[in-house]
Amino acid sequence: MRNDTPLDLASLDTAARAEEGAVLQLRHPATEEPLGVYVTLAGADSGICRKAQMAIGRKRIRRMKTGAVSPEEAEEEALELLSRCTLGWEGVTVDAQVLDFSRENAVALYRRFPWIREQVDRFIGDRANYIKN
Repeated sequence: MRNDTPLDLASLDTAARAEEGAVLQLRHPATEEPLGVYVTLAGADSGICRKAQMAIGRKRIRRMKTGAVSPEEAEEEALELLSRCTLGWEGVTVDAQVLDFSRENAVALYRRFPWIREQVDRFIGDRANYIKN
């Protein structure tokens, strides 16, 4: 059945919203309960994430000329990409200390807590998080 009202594709402009970022509320890894910890993330379609992917890709190509990329190097690349796509956070406390946002702290957080890394990675790649309702 055809709809006579044309769809304005601008309403599905994930790149623009991905650039602004969207907020992920972290959930408990076992119970899925909201934790009151919020991470603001640029989406995969954003220039921020795409530039990070290209920069990491260039480094990888240079390294591959001298040998294979190790699993440890691939892990560091993934952490670097997620940290570059992280725009900020609220409510992050580790070992009874408030953890201020920085790229270095994002890498450390994602390395220490794989469940956070997984939630962040899924959120960034889900375009539905970057479509205005």
